[in-house]
Amino acid sequence: MFKKRKRYLDIDISKLKCTGCGSCVDRCRHDVIKLKRIDDRAFAYCANFENCVGCGRCAKVCKHGAIYVTDLAAVDVDTLLRFY
Repeated sequence: MFKKRKRYLDIDISKLKCTGCGSCVDRCRHDVIKLKRIDDRAFAYCANFENCVGCGRCAKVCKHGAIYVTDLAAVDVDTLLRFY
């Protein structure tokens, strides 16, 4: 079992790439990702971000490349500031 610790993560799930297959939901052991259905389309979203341990299993299992997990502690601050 993973020990909870303070993480500086960003989880981005692309609604354009997500097909709603549910692979990421099944793979996540910490109940972080859920499926939401709007009209006739389903897509994944991050429901319990505080439970995320940053293992990246959701991104690895996504066949469509819709999930990106970034450890913000490893990103250079100057690089981040260029986007703002």
